[in-house]
Amino acid sequence: MEEGKDHTKNISETDKSTVPIAKMERRLAEEKELFRDLTESIGDWVWEMDLNGIHTYTNDAVKNILGYEPEEIMGMDAMLLWPERALTEEQRKDHLARLAEGKGWKNFQALFKHKDGRSVYVLSSAVPLFDENGKLKGYRGIDRDINEMVKKDRELKGSKEQLELINKILRHDLTNNLTVIGIALDHYRRGGDQNLLYSAEAKVHDSFKLIKQMKSLESIVSKGGALRSVDVHDVVEKISSDLDIRVDNECHCRVMADDAFHSSMENLIRNAINHGGTDRMVIRCTDKADQEGMVTLDVIDFGKGVPDDIKEKIFRESFTYGGGGGTGLGLYIVKKNLRRYGGTISVLDNEPKGAVFRLKLKKGE
Repeated sequence: MEEGKDHTKNISETDKSTVPIAKMERRLAEEKELFRDLTESIGDWVWEMDLNGIHTYTNDAVKNILGYEPEEIMGMDAMLLWPERALTEEQRKDHLARLAEGKGWKNFQALFKHKDGRSVYVLSSAVPLFDENGKLKGYRGIDRDINEMVKKDRELKGSKEQLELINKILRHDLTNNLTVIGIALDHYRRGGDQNLLYSAEAKVHDSFKLIKQMKSLESIVSKGGALRSVDVHDVVEKISSDLDIRVDNECHCRVMADDAFHSSMENLIRNAINHGGTDRMVIRCTDKADQEGMVTLDVIDFGKGVPDDIKEKIFRESFTYGGGGGTGLGLYIVKKNLRRYGGTISVLDNEPKGAVFRLKLKKGE
């Protein structure tokens, strides 16, 4: 130390210069703690990723939304959370190119894959992150689970479509039937032909049948309760007791369904009688389920069968075939109902003649 110089002033100035830095460090630490407290207290998934799409931060909410522990997410490529169909090299390049733009996004509906394999919809927003030199280094985002919202939205959309269908069919077909009835009655008054009354009566029956079908369709739209285990044998017995043909009930299974299942089975059976011209039927199922927990239920008739060129069409809305095609709603209603149960339906040829309507349904307890 040089003699004659007062170094106290220099030391004091040095101490003073460190005070703002210390305050900034404490404030920064407090802000980090506040950020951590906020991200851990909300139910949304807060994350950070680098420009390669690798997660560098996650809060605990990821476990509730996607089923992963935070430790599993850290260092994971975000694309591994995408559905399998999105894991192509081209899509990966597009994803990284978008990240490099540094634009971020807001309220983007994304589809992720849960750890257990199911799909999860989230509403995602993110902002770009920059280093101390202003260079883009990644993104910080927040994703909200909107699975229930998406489900409700689809249910409402489906209900709206079905109610529109009900209105359209009722308006169209009932108007046609009433027109025929009016013409028949008018001609009967003029000529007294008894056959005209029979024609009018047939259209009255057709109208009642249509209203019954609409009631079944409305049931599909309105029923949203939990499914229950239904004894298929009991359902078939109740239906066949009102029929004039022989029905061999070889059902020994239970399926997950509800009250509309009776209507679907009756629709299939009466369709085989009225349009297939069968004089006997076999309803067969076993209690043995496949790997997906589904049982097979066959509705077998010995009528004229279903031509190959319309096998894929008969379940479409309003598809008709032949002179007695009606509204084309019967099999459409059946398919819509089985889909609501998580099941499927297809049609095969029966030997030596007729058709087999094959249902796949979840096994009941």
